[in-house]
Amino acid sequence: MNILAVGLIILLAFVLQYFFSYIQMQNFTKNYRKLRSKGRVVIGRKKGLARAGAIVMLAIDSNDKVLEGYAMQGVTVLARFKKFDYFNGIKVGTINVRDCKAINLSKSLTSAVLDGVLNFKTVSRGEEIPIPDSPLVKLTKKLKLI
Repeated sequence: MNILAVGLIILLAFVLQYFFSYIQMQNFTKNYRKLRSKGRVVIGRKKGLARAGAIVMLAIDSNDKVLEGYAMQGVTVLARFKKFDYFNGIKVGTINVRDCKAINLSKSLTSAVLDGVLNFKTVSRGEEIPIPDSPLVKLTKKLKLI
C-alpha cells in the first residue's frame, strides 16, 4: 500500500471522528438544555479508556429532588443519551451505592451517578470541583519531573 493511500485513510478516519464527536456534543447540548429548563442540573461522569465510560445528567428542583435524568454509556462516539428515570423523586444528596446496586446499574453508570452526587455535595458546600490532572501531567508526576 502506498503512502498516499495510508494518508487518505488516516485523514478519512480523522474527519469521521470529528463528525461523530460533533453529533455527540449536539446530543449532549440538546439534552442539557432540556434539563436546564426544568432547574439546576447535576452532572457526573466516569471516564473509560478501554471500558465503557458514562455521563449522567439529573435535573433537580429547589428541594434537591431529581425531576428527570439522562445517561450516556459507551466506548465509541456513537453513544447517545437515553432517559434515566431511576432516581426521580429522590433527593440527590442521599443517593448511594446501595441505591445503584438495587436497580442493577453497571459499574461505569454507578461511578458516574456517585460522581454527580459528590459534585453536588461539593458545590452545595460552596467549594469548587477540582479539575483532574491531564494524562501528561500524571505521567510527569510519576516520572518525578514536577
